[in-house]
Amino acid sequence: MTTPFEYPPDDASVATATPKQRTVLTVIDFSSSSNYAASRAAQVACEHGATLALLHVLQAGGDGPHRDAPLAAARTQLERLGQQLERQFGVEVSVRATRGDPLREVVEAARDAHLLVIGSRGRNTLAEFLLGTPAERIIRMARVPALVVKREASGPYQSILAPVALSQEAHALVSAALEFSAGADVEVFHALCLRHETALRSVDYPEPVLRRYRAWGAERARKAIERVIEAAGGATRARPAVGYGPAPATALRKEADMQPDLVVVGKRHQSLLADFLLGSVTRRLLSHGRADALVLPILDAYPPRGQGKAA
Repeated sequence: MTTPFEYPPDDASVATATPKQRTVLTVIDFSSSSNYAASRAAQVACEHGATLALLHVLQAGGDGPHRDAPLAAARTQLERLGQQLERQFGVEVSVRATRGDPLREVVEAARDAHLLVIGSRGRNTLAEFLLGTPAERIIRMARVPALVVKREASGPYQSILAPVALSQEAHALVSAALEFSAGADVEVFHALCLRHETALRSVDYPEPVLRRYRAWGAERARKAIERVIEAAGGATRARPAVGYGPAPATALRKEADMQPDLVVVGKRHQSLLADFLLGSVTRRLLSHGRADALVLPILDAYPPRGQGKAA
Protein backbone atom coordinates (compact mmCIF):
# COMPACT_ATOMS: atom_id res chain seq x y z
CA MET A 1 0.00 0.00 0.00
CA THR A 2 1.15 3.54 -0.60
CA THR A 3 0.25 7.12 0.15
CA PRO A 4 -1.20 9.02 -2.83
CA PHE A 5 1.87 11.09 -3.58
CA GLU A 6 4.29 8.18 -3.34
CA TYR A 7 2.36 6.03 -5.81
CA PRO A 8 4.46 5.17 -8.92
CA PRO A 9 2.37 5.80 -12.06
CA ASP A 10 2.93 3.82 -15.25
CA ASP A 11 4.72 6.79 -16.85
CA ALA A 12 8.34 6.63 -15.66
CA SER A 13 8.79 10.39 -16.07
CA VAL A 14 5.94 10.99 -13.64
CA ALA A 15 7.14 8.28 -11.29
CA THR A 16 10.42 10.15 -10.81
CA ALA A 17 8.82 13.58 -10.73
CA THR A 18 9.70 16.26 -8.24
CA PRO A 19 6.99 17.26 -5.75
CA LYS A 20 6.02 20.27 -7.91
CA GLN A 21 5.16 17.88 -10.74
CA ARG A 22 2.79 15.78 -8.70
CA THR A 23 -0.62 15.68 -10.31
CA VAL A 24 -4.14 15.45 -8.93
CA LEU A 25 -6.62 14.42 -11.66
CA THR A 26 -10.28 15.36 -11.26
CA VAL A 27 -13.14 14.08 -13.39
CA ILE A 28 -15.66 16.82 -14.19
CA ASP A 29 -19.17 16.36 -15.59
CA PHE A 30 -20.40 19.79 -14.41
CA SER A 31 -22.75 18.32 -11.79
CA SER A 32 -22.72 19.73 -8.27
CA SER A 33 -21.01 16.52 -7.15
CA SER A 34 -18.11 16.95 -9.56
CA ASN A 35 -17.83 20.61 -8.57
CA TYR A 36 -17.41 19.47 -4.96
CA ALA A 37 -14.73 17.07 -6.18
CA ALA A 38 -12.94 19.86 -8.05
CA SER A 39 -12.82 22.09 -4.96
CA ARG A 40 -11.57 19.25 -2.76
CA ALA A 41 -8.99 18.25 -5.36
CA ALA A 42 -7.70 21.83 -5.50
CA GLN A 43 -7.53 21.89 -1.69
CA VAL A 44 -5.50 18.65 -1.66
CA ALA A 45 -3.24 19.85 -4.48
CA CYS A 46 -2.56 23.05 -2.57
CA GLU A 47 -1.69 21.13 0.62
CA HIS A 48 0.70 18.78 -1.20
CA GLY A 49 2.29 21.11 -3.74
CA ALA A 50 0.69 19.32 -6.67
CA THR A 51 -0.76 20.52 -9.96
CA LEU A 52 -4.44 20.00 -10.74
CA ALA A 53 -5.76 18.48 -13.98
CA LEU A 54 -9.45 18.76 -14.90
CA LEU A 55 -10.86 16.16 -17.31
CA HIS A 56 -14.25 16.06 -19.06
CA VAL A 57 -15.23 13.20 -21.36
CA LEU A 58 -18.04 13.34 -23.90
CA GLN A 59 -19.42 10.03 -25.11
CA ALA A 60 -18.00 9.15 -28.53
CA GLY A 61 -20.32 9.42 -31.49
CA GLY A 62 -22.43 11.99 -33.24
CA ASP A 63 -21.86 13.44 -36.69
CA GLY A 64 -22.86 16.59 -38.45
CA PRO A 65 -21.73 20.18 -38.83
CA HIS A 66 -22.15 20.96 -35.12
CA ARG A 67 -20.39 17.85 -33.81
CA ASP A 68 -17.54 19.81 -32.22
CA ALA A 69 -19.72 22.46 -30.59
CA PRO A 70 -20.43 20.51 -27.35
CA LEU A 71 -16.72 19.73 -26.94
CA ALA A 72 -15.76 23.38 -27.40
CA ALA A 73 -18.43 24.43 -24.90
CA ALA A 74 -17.16 21.88 -22.37
CA ARG A 75 -13.61 23.12 -22.81
CA THR A 76 -14.75 26.70 -22.17
CA GLN A 77 -16.54 25.61 -18.99
CA LEU A 78 -13.46 23.72 -17.83
CA GLU A 79 -11.23 26.73 -18.44
CA ARG A 80 -13.60 28.94 -16.48
CA LEU A 81 -13.63 26.46 -13.58
CA GLY A 82 -9.84 26.11 -13.74
CA GLN A 83 -9.35 29.87 -13.52
CA GLN A 84 -11.66 30.03 -10.51
CA LEU A 85 -9.73 27.28 -8.72
CA GLU A 86 -6.39 28.90 -9.54
CA ARG A 87 -7.56 32.15 -7.95
CA GLN A 88 -9.08 30.47 -4.91
CA PHE A 89 -6.36 27.93 -4.07
CA GLY A 90 -3.26 29.23 -5.83
CA VAL A 91 -2.66 25.97 -7.71
CA GLU A 92 -1.60 25.39 -11.31
CA VAL A 93 -4.52 23.99 -13.30
CA SER A 94 -4.62 22.27 -16.70
CA VAL A 95 -7.83 21.30 -18.52
CA ARG A 96 -8.72 18.66 -21.11
CA ALA A 97 -12.03 17.96 -22.83
CA THR A 98 -12.18 14.92 -25.07
CA ARG A 99 -14.50 12.39 -26.71
CA GLY A 100 -14.45 8.67 -26.08
CA ASP A 101 -15.57 5.99 -23.68
CA PRO A 102 -15.69 7.79 -20.30
CA LEU A 103 -14.39 4.89 -18.22
CA ARG A 104 -11.55 4.08 -20.60
CA GLU A 105 -10.51 7.73 -20.96
CA VAL A 106 -10.50 8.34 -17.22
CA VAL A 107 -8.55 5.18 -16.40
CA GLU A 108 -6.01 6.00 -19.11
CA ALA A 109 -5.59 9.58 -17.89
CA ALA A 110 -5.19 8.34 -14.31
CA ARG A 111 -2.07 6.39 -15.30
CA ASP A 112 -0.18 9.70 -15.34
CA ALA A 113 -1.63 11.00 -12.07
CA HIS A 114 -0.70 10.50 -8.44
CA LEU A 115 -4.26 10.88 -7.14
CA LEU A 116 -7.65 10.56 -8.84
CA VAL A 117 -10.52 12.61 -7.38
CA ILE A 118 -14.12 11.94 -8.36
CA GLY A 119 -17.57 12.90 -7.13
CA SER A 120 -19.78 10.20 -5.71
CA ARG A 121 -22.66 11.09 -8.02
CA GLY A 122 -22.94 12.44 -11.54
CA ARG A 123 -25.24 12.90 -14.47
CA ASN A 124 -25.42 12.29 -18.21
CA THR A 125 -22.86 10.06 -19.96
CA LEU A 126 -20.17 10.23 -17.30
CA ALA A 127 -22.69 9.39 -14.62
CA GLU A 128 -23.51 6.11 -16.33
CA PHE A 129 -20.50 4.47 -14.71
CA LEU A 130 -20.51 6.51 -11.47
CA LEU A 131 -24.09 5.84 -10.42
CA GLY A 132 -25.21 2.77 -8.52
CA THR A 133 -22.49 2.03 -5.98
CA PRO A 134 -20.75 5.42 -6.21
CA ALA A 135 -17.56 5.47 -8.25
CA GLU A 136 -16.92 1.74 -7.73
CA ARG A 137 -16.29 0.85 -11.34
CA ILE A 138 -13.59 3.42 -11.93
CA ILE A 139 -11.91 2.59 -8.61
CA ARG A 140 -11.84 -1.09 -9.55
CA MET A 141 -10.12 -0.31 -12.83
CA ALA A 142 -7.66 2.39 -11.76
CA ARG A 143 -4.39 1.49 -10.07
CA VAL A 144 -3.86 4.90 -8.51
CA PRO A 145 -5.22 6.08 -5.16
CA ALA A 146 -8.72 7.47 -5.56
CA LEU A 147 -10.51 10.05 -3.44
CA VAL A 148 -14.31 9.86 -3.62
CA VAL A 149 -15.84 13.19 -2.61
CA LYS A 150 -19.36 13.09 -1.22
CA ARG A 151 -19.84 16.62 0.12
CA GLU A 152 -18.67 20.17 -0.27
CA ALA A 153 -15.20 20.97 1.05
CA SER A 154 -15.10 23.41 3.96
CA GLY A 155 -11.34 23.27 4.54
CA PRO A 156 -8.71 20.60 5.16
CA TYR A 157 -9.84 17.28 6.62
CA GLN A 158 -9.96 17.43 10.43
CA SER A 159 -11.04 13.90 11.41
CA ILE A 160 -10.15 10.62 9.71
CA LEU A 161 -11.36 7.06 10.29
CA ALA A 162 -8.96 4.30 9.25
CA PRO A 163 -10.53 0.82 9.48
CA VAL A 164 -7.78 -1.80 9.50
CA ALA A 165 -7.28 -5.51 9.60
CA LEU A 166 -4.46 -6.46 11.94
CA SER A 167 -2.20 -7.46 9.06
CA GLN A 168 0.99 -6.23 7.44
CA GLU A 169 -0.90 -3.54 5.48
CA ALA A 170 -2.16 -1.77 8.62
CA HIS A 171 1.04 0.24 9.12
CA ALA A 172 0.97 1.61 5.56
CA LEU A 173 -2.70 2.53 5.77
CA VAL A 174 -2.25 4.38 9.06
CA SER A 175 0.83 6.16 7.70
CA ALA A 176 -1.17 7.24 4.65
CA ALA A 177 -4.01 8.55 6.81
CA LEU A 178 -1.58 10.58 8.92
CA GLU A 179 0.26 12.01 5.91
CA PHE A 180 -2.74 12.80 3.73
CA SER A 181 -4.04 15.55 5.99
CA ALA A 182 -1.31 16.69 8.35
CA GLY A 183 -3.58 18.42 10.88
CA ALA A 184 -6.28 15.76 11.17
CA ASP A 185 -6.97 13.48 14.11
CA VAL A 186 -7.04 9.81 13.12
CA GLU A 187 -9.02 6.99 14.70
CA VAL A 188 -7.65 3.57 13.82
CA PHE A 189 -10.49 1.08 14.03
CA HIS A 190 -10.55 -2.71 14.06
CA ALA A 191 -13.71 -4.82 13.93
CA LEU A 192 -13.25 -7.78 16.25
CA CYS A 193 -14.99 -11.01 15.34
CA LEU A 194 -13.67 -13.71 17.69
CA ARG A 195 -13.47 -17.04 15.91
CA HIS A 196 -14.41 -19.25 18.84
CA GLU A 197 -17.18 -17.18 20.41
CA THR A 198 -19.97 -18.78 18.38
CA ALA A 199 -18.72 -22.26 19.24
CA LEU A 200 -18.51 -21.37 22.92
CA ARG A 201 -22.05 -20.01 22.88
CA SER A 202 -23.31 -23.16 21.16
CA VAL A 203 -22.19 -25.26 24.15
CA ASP A 204 -23.70 -22.84 26.66
CA TYR A 205 -20.51 -21.39 28.12
CA PRO A 206 -21.37 -19.05 31.03
CA GLU A 207 -21.88 -15.43 29.98
CA PRO A 208 -19.20 -14.10 32.39
CA VAL A 209 -16.65 -16.39 30.71
CA LEU A 210 -17.68 -15.13 27.27
CA ARG A 211 -17.39 -11.51 28.43
CA ARG A 212 -13.88 -12.16 29.72
CA TYR A 213 -12.98 -13.85 26.43
CA ARG A 214 -14.26 -10.85 24.47
CA ALA A 215 -12.45 -8.39 26.77
CA TRP A 216 -9.22 -10.37 26.32
CA GLY A 217 -9.61 -10.24 22.53
CA ALA A 218 -10.36 -6.51 22.60
CA GLU A 219 -7.32 -5.75 24.72
CA ARG A 220 -5.06 -7.73 22.39
CA ALA A 221 -6.46 -5.87 19.39
CA ARG A 222 -6.09 -2.50 21.08
CA LYS A 223 -2.45 -3.15 21.93
CA ALA A 224 -1.79 -4.29 18.37
CA ILE A 225 -3.32 -1.06 17.03
CA GLU A 226 -1.23 0.99 19.45
CA ARG A 227 1.92 -0.68 18.11
CA VAL A 228 0.85 0.15 14.55
CA ILE A 229 0.19 3.78 15.49
CA GLU A 230 3.55 4.09 17.24
CA ALA A 231 5.39 2.57 14.28
CA ALA A 232 3.63 5.05 11.95
CA GLY A 233 4.68 7.98 14.14
CA GLY A 234 1.11 8.86 15.04
CA ALA A 235 1.14 8.69 18.84
CA THR A 236 0.12 12.34 19.23
CA ARG A 237 -2.62 12.35 16.57
CA ALA A 238 -4.02 8.83 16.33
CA ARG A 239 -6.01 6.73 18.78
CA PRO A 240 -7.11 3.08 18.73
CA ALA A 241 -10.69 1.85 18.70
CA VAL A 242 -12.19 -1.64 18.68
CA GLY A 243 -15.71 -2.75 17.73
CA TYR A 244 -17.45 -6.12 17.70
CA GLY A 245 -19.04 -7.88 14.76
CA PRO A 246 -18.58 -8.51 11.03
CA ALA A 247 -16.17 -5.97 9.61
CA PRO A 248 -18.35 -4.35 6.86
CA ALA A 249 -21.36 -3.62 9.06
CA THR A 250 -19.26 -2.74 12.10
CA ALA A 251 -17.08 -0.29 10.15
CA LEU A 252 -20.19 1.37 8.71
CA ARG A 253 -21.71 1.75 12.20
CA LYS A 254 -18.45 3.24 13.41
CA GLU A 255 -18.46 5.75 10.55
CA ALA A 256 -22.04 6.74 11.39
CA ASP A 257 -21.21 7.21 15.09
CA MET A 258 -17.91 9.03 14.60
CA GLN A 259 -19.00 11.16 11.60
CA PRO A 260 -15.45 11.67 10.26
CA ASP A 261 -14.56 13.96 7.37
CA LEU A 262 -12.66 11.18 5.61
CA VAL A 263 -12.40 7.38 5.66
CA VAL A 264 -9.14 5.79 4.49
CA VAL A 265 -9.40 2.22 3.21
CA GLY A 266 -7.31 -0.20 1.16
CA LYS A 267 -7.98 -2.01 -2.11
CA ARG A 268 -6.29 -5.25 -3.07
CA HIS A 269 -5.25 -5.72 -6.68
CA GLN A 270 -4.26 -9.30 -7.24
CA SER A 271 -5.95 -10.38 -10.45
CA LEU A 272 -8.58 -9.57 -13.05
CA LEU A 273 -11.15 -10.73 -10.51
CA ALA A 274 -9.78 -8.16 -8.06
CA ASP A 275 -10.41 -5.53 -10.73
CA PHE A 276 -14.06 -6.55 -10.64
CA LEU A 277 -14.53 -6.84 -6.89
CA LEU A 278 -13.69 -4.40 -4.14
CA GLY A 279 -13.20 -5.58 -0.57
CA SER A 280 -16.43 -5.82 1.42
CA VAL A 281 -15.51 -3.07 3.90
CA THR A 282 -14.40 -0.71 1.13
CA ARG A 283 -17.51 -1.42 -0.93
CA ARG A 284 -19.86 -0.90 2.03
CA LEU A 285 -18.27 2.41 3.03
CA LEU A 286 -18.27 3.69 -0.57
CA SER A 287 -21.89 2.72 -1.09
CA HIS A 288 -23.45 3.68 2.22
CA GLY A 289 -20.99 5.86 4.12
CA ARG A 290 -21.40 9.64 4.30
CA ALA A 291 -17.76 10.64 4.62
CA ASP A 292 -15.36 11.17 1.73
CA ALA A 293 -13.33 8.03 1.07
CA LEU A 294 -9.67 7.65 0.11
CA VAL A 295 -9.08 4.24 -1.47
CA LEU A 296 -5.43 3.14 -1.54
CA PRO A 297 -4.09 0.25 -3.65
CA ILE A 298 -2.22 -2.38 -1.68
CA LEU A 299 0.82 -2.50 -3.92
CA ASP A 300 2.47 -5.51 -2.35
CA ALA A 301 -0.57 -7.59 -3.31
CA TYR A 302 0.70 -7.79 -6.89
CA PRO A 303 4.14 -7.90 -8.53
CA PRO A 304 5.91 -4.92 -10.12
CA ARG A 305 4.86 -4.06 -13.65
CA GLY A 306 6.42 -6.35 -16.23
CA GLN A 307 7.03 -9.17 -13.78
CA GLY A 308 5.01 -12.26 -13.10
CA LYS A 309 4.29 -13.75 -9.72
CA ALA A 310 7.05 -15.71 -8.14
CA ALA A 311 6.65 -19.42 -8.36
